[in-house]
Amino acid sequence: MMTGFGISQIFSLLLALTGFGVDANPKAPAPDVVLAHAVDDADLVMAVDVAAVAPRNMKALMDLPQHPMIKGNPDLAKMVKQVVTEATGARQMVKGMVGIDVVTDISSFVVYIRANPGHDPDGFVEVRGTLPADLIAKISKLTGAPVEMIDGRGGIAMDTKAYLGIAADGALLVGTPGLVKPRLANTWKAPARPAGSSLARIATLLAEKPFVTVALHPSAGMIADATAKGGDNFGVDLLKDADFLGAALRSDGITWSHVMKSKAGFERVGMMMEGVIELMRAAQIAPRGLAKIVVASLDSYAGKNRDLDDLIKHKADILKVVDAFSGDGQFKVAFDRDAKARSVVVHATGKSLSEVLPGVIVPLGMVGALVFSGSRMKAPAQAYPSQAQTGVAVPPKPVKPVKPVKQPMAPAPHPAH
Repeated sequence: MMTGFGISQIFSLLLALTGFGVDANPKAPAPDVVLAHAVDDADLVMAVDVAAVAPRNMKALMDLPQHPMIKGNPDLAKMVKQVVTEATGARQMVKGMVGIDVVTDISSFVVYIRANPGHDPDGFVEVRGTLPADLIAKISKLTGAPVEMIDGRGGIAMDTKAYLGIAADGALLVGTPGLVKPRLANTWKAPARPAGSSLARIATLLAEKPFVTVALHPSAGMIADATAKGGDNFGVDLLKDADFLGAALRSDGITWSHVMKSKAGFERVGMMMEGVIELMRAAQIAPRGLAKIVVASLDSYAGKNRDLDDLIKHKADILKVVDAFSGDGQFKVAFDRDAKARSVVVHATGKSLSEVLPGVIVPLGMVGALVFSGSRMKAPAQAYPSQAQTGVAVPPKPVKPVKPVKQPMAPAPHPAH
């Protein structure tokens, strides 16, 4: 484990992480594009606008070693350099294997999951972006699975539970064969989105151009699975009474959309969302108040402890970090309650997402991930593809010398009588 990683490094790293975040994407995929291969009875739908997240944050990661707060600390610089090297290596390996840069070539993906009680759930992942023309051929070569042709485009049966292919609009679909194969054909048409349907509500959320959208339309199968695993609790009750539960994260805030089956459920969800907003406001203000109390009290403990002395040196940094990743709790909130439709839609918005959600949680999590990754003496052994498969040079694994096995001595022959 790396030595010397203490308070000063943590605050240096937190300040350096201010470049990470989410950009608004004016070219975010439209609802018609995202839902082109929708599963109308899916229990779970998750859509991610990769273009709004990946390029900025990968650039910030690549620039991290040159940040003054990082360069000024040898231990921290060493740790960050290792993390950057590992991230770059993983990115190059995928590029070498299938010809896709996961940061710049993938623009978005969508996941559909449908409960299948007693069995693995059905579903698939749809990936959009700049996909190489020979992608299917490369995957076939890597897996050994033969290529099947569907309306002039290749598809591969990975096994009995997974099929992979390119749809007519260029999207890559991977998942349950019974869901994927019909969507690869030229005759496929997106399902209708009648008013009030789950897909219509998802489309409304997507129209706000979020970078992440998650929606639940709980079926009897999903509720049965949740009940079997979780028993009776508020979460299971919520699923039982929910017709639709959705959330969308944007660069400037978050939207919730809940539609319940009963009047009691509608009232409970309304109260719950009021409580969530109040906690969100408190979570913005509390860190600022706590930071001021800590900074005001630190000088009383000078000379008592090395870590405390290090904190005293970084009093100004404590306040900078908290200010950078939090707001004043005064973000805007709009409640739209429709008792007739039993729906509750909440918009919470600010100048940035960190003014709405407790922003300091994310960078602290990133610090933990970086420290964990950078402090490992070495990565566990993995079976990587060969250079011939990927085009990426893989260093040979060191071979330990084999000690000769000492053979037992044969017993001496008994003298003849």
